[in-house]
Amino acid sequence: MGGAELRQVKDFINEMVVLSQIINRNVVKLLGCCLETEAPLLVYEFVSNGNLIDHIDPTKNAAPLPWKTRLSIAAETAEALLQFQ
Repeated sequence: MGGAELRQVKDFINEMVVLSQIINRNVVKLLGCCLETEAPLLVYEFVSNGNLIDHIDPTKNAAPLPWKTRLSIAAETAEALLQFQ
């Protein structure tokens, strides 16, 4: 593995450590990752209600989330990510 590739792997691992520490009801918890495959694999917690796009995209949902709820989710998620700046 070359120097650039090693740096990319280290950066990836550092990001995974940060992401695994985020605890917020609007952010799916990262449980782990695997670097032993050609492409890195990320393991997230199971979300039974689908992902956010399933709830906000009018082509996928006849009753998408209202804008007030969308803005609240965005603000809370940004706040959670701000902790790790």
